[in-house]
Amino acid sequence: MIASRIPHLSAKTGRPELMVILGSCLTVFAILGIVAYLLIREHGNAQDAATRSATTIAQLIDADVLRTVELYDLTLQGLIAASQRDDLKQVSPQIRHLVLFDRSTTARFKGDILLLDKHGDVLADSSLINPKPGNFADRDYFIAHAANRDTGMFISRPFKPRCNCEDRDEWRIRFSRRISSSTGEFLGGPWRRCAWGTSTSCSTAWTSAPAAR
Repeated sequence: MIASRIPHLSAKTGRPELMVILGSCLTVFAILGIVAYLLIREHGNAQDAATRSATTIAQLIDADVLRTVELYDLTLQGLIAASQRDDLKQVSPQIRHLVLFDRSTTARFKGDILLLDKHGDVLADSSLINPKPGNFADRDYFIAHAANRDTGMFISRPFKPRCNCEDRDEWRIRFSRRISSSTGEFLGGPWRRCAWGTSTSCSTAWTSAPAAR
């Protein structure tokens, strides 16, 4: 009788062990599922946060570039207005230089500003009271203004300066505007130069003002 009961008792004791194993497995799977869900959710949150941050940075950069371009445009327009003053012909070179480039001194990250005539020759230079001779008639920005009176402010393609100087390998861009006579004849324009990559405010200006001669 005793021998016949032993297998029966062993069978009863095996079932709780199986239930414990199954319960443990289910618990492990549940924990893994919860952890996976949390990781996926946190990954999504991190992506959303990164997207918002990138969007904010892009908006700030866009606003800064826009303000800089507007500032340079105002500088060019100020140079155009000053260059058309008839009384500049009677003043000294120092006073004429001060009047022409007065607004340019307020611009951040300012680059050189040049005043050109309708042939592309340099009439005035913001960095020198007596400008160095030079001609820019073959530049794309000069040609664009000479060919079209409705160009508005022109932003050139990035370029490297044509000089044997220390910054000859530095990329630059130029901002320019056209000066027209009362009949629409091309008179030149102001342009401003800036170093590409050093700031968002590099530029150049060109203009031909008969009064600046």
